[in-house]
Amino acid sequence: MTACARSSVSGTVGSFVASRSRNHVRIVIECDGKQHYADDDGRANPRKYAEMVAEDRALRVRGYEVYRFGGHELKEGSETRIGAFLDALHARHNLAVE
Repeated sequence: MTACARSSVSGTVGSFVASRSRNHVRIVIECDGKQHYADDDGRANPRKYAEMVAEDRALRVRGYEVYRFGGHELKEGSETRIGAFLDALHARHNLAVE
C-alpha cells in the first residue's frame, strides 16, 4: 500500500477509485488496459476512447487530478517508473510518507 493510500480517505467516483489526502488533494489513478480503447477483437474503438476522456474531463471539473497508466507501463520492471511517479506526486502535494 502506498503512502498516498495510507494517508487518505478513499471511495469511488463513478467507475474510478478516488483518494483524498489529508491536505484535501483529490486524486484518481487509473490503470488502463485495452478494454478502455479497443473492441473485444483488439481494434481501436473511437467511441470507447471518447467515453474515457469524457470521464476524465468530468472528474477534473469536479476537482480531481486524474493520472492514467497504460497497461503496458505496468508490466514487469515497472516498479522504478511507478515509484518515481509516486515520489513526484508526493513532492508536488507535500504529502508525508508514514
